[in-house]
Amino acid sequence: MPIENIQANSISLNVKCNEIFIYYFDILNSRLLKPKKRQVNTGRFNIYAFQTRKLSNFEFITDGKISILGLTNEVTFSLPGNKKVYEPYNETWIFEKTDSTIRPVRCHYSKVTVDKHSEEVN
Repeated sequence: MPIENIQANSISLNVKCNEIFIYYFDILNSRLLKPKKRQVNTGRFNIYAFQTRKLSNFEFITDGKISILGLTNEVTFSLPGNKKVYEPYNETWIFEKTDSTIRPVRCHYSKVTVDKHSEEVN
């Protein structure tokens, strides 16, 4: 596909991939737009953790057939005893366009352990 067509279609494809991303996130029982109640199994007993999500740092690239959506997903869990646990993740979603449908092919999560890359050795 010529690069001009890819750039012209990129915006509408980006919107479609974002819609699919939100749809699949919702199906996986992880609400993006509001806090939710989620059951957590601890092995000995069940507790309920409330979680909120903040999505940011969206990056999108496509060649018209394969699209990649990257983002940061910051989750805060509210645990019993007023404890809060903050867990930031980088996510990469890969979508494939076949005929008129776009479907997720792969999703990769990696926990953010440092805010900034450094070459310093301690």
